Amino acid sequence: MIPSSMQQEASRLSQSARLDVWEVDLTAIGGERHFFTNQHNEKGQDIVWQGRTYIAYPVTGSGFTFNGRGPANRPELHLSNLFGLLTAMVEDYDGLVGGRVIRRTLYACFLDAVNFYQGNPEADPEQEQVQHYRIEQVVNVTRDSVRVVLSAPTESDGALCPGRIMLADVCAWIYRSEECGYLGPPVADALDRPTQDPAADQCSKTRRACELRHNIDSYGGFLSINKLTQ
Repeated sequence: MIPSSMQQEASRLSQSARLDVWEVDLTAIGGERHFFTNQHNEKGQDIVWQGRTYIAYPVTGSGFTFNGRGPANRPELHLSNLFGLLTAMVEDYDGLVGGRVIRRTLYACFLDAVNFYQGNPEADPEQEQVQHYRIEQVVNVTRDSVRVVLSAPTESDGALCPGRIMLADVCAWIYRSEECGYLGPPVADALDRPTQDPAADQCSKTRRACELRHNIDSYGGFLSINKLTQ
């Protein structure tokens, strides 16, 4: 679930900066935990979140969407290979396979007070969206960067079908939850009528609702199920 204050921030027309902080946990394969982010705080220093320092380091992610159709998507993490840091990790820990990546998405307005010159009365360590992934494969290592393919933990548990009821025309996700992933402004009410009122902002649980929000990749229904009943 996305915390309530984070949802309220997402619904504002003028939002605080949204950022990702990353944890690469190699303890399961004999390594250490590493904490990165692509941004600096107000002071131009490393970001502190929940009391932990995330080193400013070139890192980006792509493909982080939930898909209710076909095979699960494989998001990727792109990290700089400054000073050969990642090359050494790949060589020392068998290609990093089996390590974990934790992605935390948050808004700057909730960051720890230490990130700001005047402190931060709105600091709230609970206002984050957390996603867990397993390192599946390192697909490219160059002098400049490393590209890592990730998978959802459920892909490794032997499950052949999702552990929930499979519906074609109804999205199972809770609106603005971690699975839904929508963090934009109000778009429509429960009947898909346009609105900019946060109080009226609801999801009709249909594909149309996702299309209105340009969030169709996260639709929580299984459109292909219809073909099995025709």
